[in-house]
Amino acid sequence: MTEKRPWRRSGESQRLSLRTQTSSSGGSRLTEVTELAVMAAGASAVPQATTVTPVGRQAIAARNRRLSRVLSILRTSVVIDGGPQSREPGAQRLYRSIPARQGIPLARLYRPIPRGARALRTVAASTTRSTHMKPIKRLLAATLLLAATHATTWAQAPGKPTLVIGVVASASGPAAALGLPEKKAIELVEEMARSRGDLPFQPRFVYLDDGSDPTRAVNAVRKLASEDGAAVVICCTTTPASMAVLDTVKAAGVLNISMASAATVVEPVAERHWTFKTPMTDRMQIAFTLERLRKSGAKRIAYFGLEDAYGEAGWNEFRKLAPEYGLQIVANERFSRADTNFTPQALRIRQAGADAVYLHAIPPSSVLAHQALLRVGVDRPVFHSAGAANAGFLAMAKGTLDGAYVVSGALQVHEQLPASHPLKQPLQRFVEAYARKFPGETADLFAGQGWDAAHLALSALSAATKAAPAGAPLPALRAAARDQMERIRGHAGANGIFNLSKDDHLGLDDVGLVMLRVDNGRFKLLGD
Repeated sequence: MTEKRPWRRSGESQRLSLRTQTSSSGGSRLTEVTELAVMAAGASAVPQATTVTPVGRQAIAARNRRLSRVLSILRTSVVIDGGPQSREPGAQRLYRSIPARQGIPLARLYRPIPRGARALRTVAASTTRSTHMKPIKRLLAATLLLAATHATTWAQAPGKPTLVIGVVASASGPAAALGLPEKKAIELVEEMARSRGDLPFQPRFVYLDDGSDPTRAVNAVRKLASEDGAAVVICCTTTPASMAVLDTVKAAGVLNISMASAATVVEPVAERHWTFKTPMTDRMQIAFTLERLRKSGAKRIAYFGLEDAYGEAGWNEFRKLAPEYGLQIVANERFSRADTNFTPQALRIRQAGADAVYLHAIPPSSVLAHQALLRVGVDRPVFHSAGAANAGFLAMAKGTLDGAYVVSGALQVHEQLPASHPLKQPLQRFVEAYARKFPGETADLFAGQGWDAAHLALSALSAATKAAPAGAPLPALRAAARDQMERIRGHAGANGIFNLSKDDHLGLDDVGLVMLRVDNGRFKLLGD
């Protein structure tokens, strides 16, 4: 005989619909939980859903053992759809079952539902454990109460809710010269945000280092989205890593703000729904450089770049744009980030008879490749991508690359900008704040990219927090933050003035672009 029994535990607003089967001996065996809901007394929000389904065995992380020991008796897996206050929000992580254990004292596992906790709903959770109904009911109640503590939504924290902004930067590895200043600028924004009274939430930044490795970047983003409950992610420093995480970001349904330059990071926009970026695109930087080459009278040019996603993105833009400026490409030489010998490529460029060389790389490769050109006797102008527009480039060059041209954002030479420049004042404020926090250091182009990414994240989350309904789950907040990013207009940042839209996930024009020349080991702003 099968029957469905409603059950309510006194003192708390909960109900449990159980499907049981009566044996020939008259005992009851729990066969299925068809509905299970818990809500703290006085809570007024609409119950929040979660799904429970049977799964096989899998080890549980140490920090999840308290919950998993209860769930193991049910031999189920719980996906908790919580919010930024939940350890495992967004239905991204499974609490998987382990073999049932005997003698777990329920008193040790029981915790009262926190005030304001929203309801959970479970569907199709089953067990074949034969026992009396009363202990099973107590066990299910304890399990649900534990789960409820993990499912508190972002809107339920007393006062301002705390929202996580996950950051993945290359603080080590070949791209550390870029990633470290990015991370420091974001840390500065975090410090400033703590004293801001206009934010409708309290930001908490979680930092991870991808080691300049795209695979590590994917794992880091996955952790931030599924374990740390990031409402927004800022990733990554490099183009290869930013491209690698595209599917991860899409699967998690979380807004990502990249600090990489390639246009392919955000284009085509229809396929980059969740991804935005702060640096000027390769296309903008290369077009700016080619225009100067055209004006200088150059006709024959060589491309010298990395053979990774960053270098390939640069080459694709370079080969398409060069003919539009009346320039002939006479060489295309490539190298890997780990290379230390660039002599063969440099010799082939010299033999090609180029009027100028465009070098698309980041330090240390950009420095070593340029030095190789000088050693083999290339005496033509060398123009660098914005990947060289940083203090690391100058420090590694040690005065050997005077005369090099570098396309850059205006930040690099903010003090040389005319007073009428629209970015003069915003850049001055940023540079002064950065110098106060990091004495002896100067904010560069990459620090500016981190600065812009963090401020845009705060702006999008502020608007999303105000627009999202009270008690909305984390996935809804993430979606709202993404939508609000497309509505940001007139934001004066370190890279320029951002006017984002559904068709443009960068939103910059060339007002923030300048051409620099290395002179006595320093960057000097060139006029028109």
